Amino acid sequence: MTQRLHGSFVEPNMRRFNIDIPVKVRTDPTGPLQASRTANISRGGAFLIMSPPVPNGTRVLIEAEIGGRMVLEGVVVHGSDQWYRDKRPPGFGVQLTRVEARWTDLCSALEATENEGLDGPSNSRVH
Repeated sequence: MTQRLHGSFVEPNMRRFNIDIPVKVRTDPTGPLQASRTANISRGGAFLIMSPPVPNGTRVLIEAEIGGRMVLEGVVVHGSDQWYRDKRPPGFGVQLTRVEARWTDLCSALEATENEGLDGPSNSRVH
């Protein structure tokens, strides 16, 4: 089941979780999927490690294997190719426009873990 996200859902103060998830990204509707990883995620977005970054406004399709194949859609809202300046690896931030219920479930589980005071989400990895 997928759900569309609306602008009011995506807020700058959403909790972000530093989590390493292998993903495949399509930045061109006719192009190939490219291997990438997440640096952090939230209910409404993700920062993907990829160099060079993709220009703002680019529509992207993201595939992840979390309890099965999951497909997300979004728009690039910022990019960085200078690690030393903003302390992030090269990549780009995506505002998600379509997610699957499992994405929301994953973020809920990370929030619950954080609320319990466990160290899980700060440097987690999903295989």
